[in-house]
Amino acid sequence: KNGGVPVSVGMVREDSMETQIKMSKADWQRIRDVEAFAVSFEPVGGSTTGKPTGPVMYQGKCLDFI
Repeated sequence: KNGGVPVSVGMVREDSMETQIKMSKADWQRIRDVEAFAVSFEPVGGSTTGKPTGPVMYQGKCLDFI
């Protein structure tokens, strides 16, 4: 939907086993049709470029449970 351009939906803590990210309706609309997700390792505070800068730590398919 977005031409393969990564879309940030938030940050997760490095020391957390589980993270829930609450998204606005606008954020959900931007990503609802993607087929996959990835989690990259970024500096504290997140990427300064708006794009992933670190290595991908996890990736997988997106599932809609709504």
